[in-house]
Amino acid sequence: MHDQNIMPFPEDQGFDISPGLQTSIAVRRLHIDRLGSPFPSKCISLSQDAAKSRNMFSSLFNVSYTLEACYKTCYQQHIIERCKCGDTSFPFHDTIDALTGSWDTVKAQSSGSITARPCITTVEEICVTEVSTAYSRGDFTCDCPLSCSQDDFIGVNSFSKWPSDVYKEKLYQVLGEHSDPMVKNVLFGKNGQTSDPTFKSILTSSTMNLFQRKKHMVQFHYWQTWVDR
Repeated sequence: MHDQNIMPFPEDQGFDISPGLQTSIAVRRLHIDRLGSPFPSKCISLSQDAAKSRNMFSSLFNVSYTLEACYKTCYQQHIIERCKCGDTSFPFHDTIDALTGSWDTVKAQSSGSITARPCITTVEEICVTEVSTAYSRGDFTCDCPLSCSQDDFIGVNSFSKWPSDVYKEKLYQVLGEHSDPMVKNVLFGKNGQTSDPTFKSILTSSTMNLFQRKKHMVQFHYWQTWVDR
């Protein structure tokens, strides 16, 4: 579950549904607004065009910047620069804005001509594994700040056995008489519901402006000087 204008990553944000069970899914939306620098979050707000330098998916699908997309872009950049090829799990072409710099670095280091290509040889696959392991350990530094505006969708699953053993045979007979896809879907036990759909919003704000901060700091300085006496 994801916002419409961001790149979806089912391996990170998705969930599996078991066959032979009735599945209910409760969905809640959480909106977060953060304050940028000089506040601790150091979040950023990027336009669609500006996001292309940090998100390799933006050049292909015109999606917005997200933390997850930035990290995957950083991973692919390290693969290209170390292995001189691209991980086939993600885009790797040198026409992608976020990857152009990495390919330029590889071409500058190579004596012969080199083109953007996938990692397919045994040596290249070993290199990808080594870089992936180092990346998982946190050995690489990625400049991926949080987004100042973010929508998260939280899903909660519940499962129940359906149909019961007693009712199963009769149900199969009834369903066999229908060709309506909506009726057929019942057989697979799919049931999407919102279950008290809730929208929550979190907004971070400053309790005092810069002038008020300086004023309090000056007052504290005088108070501390008086105490020291």
